[in-house]
Amino acid sequence: MTRLSLRGFRSWRALDLELPPGLALISGPNASGKTNLIEACYLLASLRSTRAASEGELLSWPGDSPDDSPAAAAGQRVLRVAGAAETGAGEVEVEVAIAAREGTAKDGSPLTGKRIRVNGVAKRASEALGAIRAVQFSTLDAELLTGPASARRRYLDLAIAQVDRGHAGNLTQYQRALTQRNALLRRIGRGEARAGELEQWDELLCGHGAPVWEERAAAAARLAALASERGAELGDGAEDDAPLSASFVPGLPAGAA
Repeated sequence: MTRLSLRGFRSWRALDLELPPGLALISGPNASGKTNLIEACYLLASLRSTRAASEGELLSWPGDSPDDSPAAAAGQRVLRVAGAAETGAGEVEVEVAIAAREGTAKDGSPLTGKRIRVNGVAKRASEALGAIRAVQFSTLDAELLTGPASARRRYLDLAIAQVDRGHAGNLTQYQRALTQRNALLRRIGRGEARAGELEQWDELLCGHGAPVWEERAAAAARLAALASERGAELGDGAEDDAPLSASFVPGLPAGAA
């Protein structure tokens, strides 16, 4: 990341930051917005927050936004996160703008609309994902070891999607098919549909689910190899040292994909 600009993002009313090449150390007192700054950087890569239950939580409190857009002038809560990074193809700029709209989510936060631009051109999230690539690690990621399997799947999916946009598309289609299939199962249970109608959704689940499963397995294998190498570097060379290992254990039986 070479530049970062924030407007109305969490505790940051306004920030324009130039970042030097190489390692950058961010320090400051508690509650000064350091974690929010890291979250904003990762938002440009993943296009979603890993901390917020809903995007409405990212908006500054009413009246705090310095944005001079028509929406802000009308009293609408709006945030903007923009940044630039050097890639192998040159510098790329990504902008994410989120605005509150009428209504509230179940958690009480406002419903929102999101706009994404890459080098000034409007993009869908699936098109913009991976334009800037980043890895975020925090104390919350300890849940990857102790938390539910869904957290590990989500971590793998975000990492894979930054380098393979097809993965995000397959995952989206799989989740949509799963939602529709579950709804159909409920209708079948009420006698409102026939079991034979499941076939089309089963085909979609297999067609999009198999590549998702295969990419997760391949990514896990690459991470396991890296973990083994790093474990050997950290060890003291004693013969009785247990090697650091990781394995991918899906819920599917072997060969099911």
